[in-house]
Amino acid sequence: MVAFPAVDPDFINVLSERLVANGFTNRRLKDAIGSLIDNFKYQKPNISDIISFDRKIKLYSYGEAYRLIERGEVSGFSDFDIIEVNGDKYRIKKSDKINLP
Repeated sequence: MVAFPAVDPDFINVLSERLVANGFTNRRLKDAIGSLIDNFKYQKPNISDIISFDRKIKLYSYGEAYRLIERGEVSGFSDFDIIEVNGDKYRIKKSDKINLP
């Protein structure tokens, strides 16, 4: 409310309901609000300006990463980091990882 004084309390109530319905974590909410404060150009934001914020990165299988290399979209496997999700190994582009908090 300090960053956007034109926002009324009803906005906060509806926003709270939508945050719960969309499974926002505290971290995701802080990131969304931070992004809004850094990038918003008007006085009064919409709930969708906050809810639509998401930081996701694409997970690539070995085969998908190999195809990117073949097509010349990346120079090689050195452009990827390997992460494990639920016991499976995936590759993520290092350039995508840089954009994460």
